[in-house]
Amino acid sequence: MDAAKRELHEETGVRSASLLGRTEEWVAYDFPADAAPNRKGWKGQKQIWFALRFDGQESEIDLDGHGDAEFDAWRWGNLAEAPELVVPFKRSAYEHVVRAFAKFS
Repeated sequence: MDAAKRELHEETGVRSASLLGRTEEWVAYDFPADAAPNRKGWKGQKQIWFALRFDGQESEIDLDGHGDAEFDAWRWGNLAEAPELVVPFKRSAYEHVVRAFAKFS
């Protein structure tokens, strides 16, 4: 959980968040073949996902707070929208997370 909160802060500036739950199993995806040369020989990733509730103020969100920003914009949305917003090779992983966290949305 500490690593998840650290990543959240590094990528968004958010510190005010509380744990709702996590995936029970690892969620995996493979990189497409054309991305492999950029991935140092990695085939894909597997991750445990955490559902967090944002408890702060929107002014806390700062995408540029830690060097090179991973994101250029943010917005509030419905969890069910997430799979359509990611690159296609990650879509099934996001669909898995949507099902796992539906009880929180």
